[in-house]
Amino acid sequence: LEKEGELEAAVAARAWRAGPRDRPELVLTYANEVGTAWVANLVLSLRSIGLDNSLVVSTSDAHCGALHSSRHRISCGWTSWQVPGCEQPNPVRTLWYLRHHYMVRLIALGVNTLALDGDITV
Repeated sequence: LEKEGELEAAVAARAWRAGPRDRPELVLTYANEVGTAWVANLVLSLRSIGLDNSLVVSTSDAHCGALHSSRHRISCGWTSWQVPGCEQPNPVRTLWYLRHHYMVRLIALGVNTLALDGDITV
């Protein structure tokens, strides 16, 4: 999601719009391999109530590939972004910072963004 145009393409593919003049809406969540079951449960719970405009951000291309190639076809974008100046990143903190990093970028693109932790129940 760090290359030019990748985030915009993800928004175009996943965001929901009520009408052509309305701002896009996207549910943003994040996970690494440890949180796969939680984030899958969240995405499937959202789908069960009619919300299929989610994007999972992961720190691994392989993890995104596994989510997307599952029978549930979970939309995922992976990133190599790290907190600037953080020489030894903590995986949990990195995920937490990713949420904020991408939420700011999405809002700057004019996307109404709902950021959810993967371990919640809808």
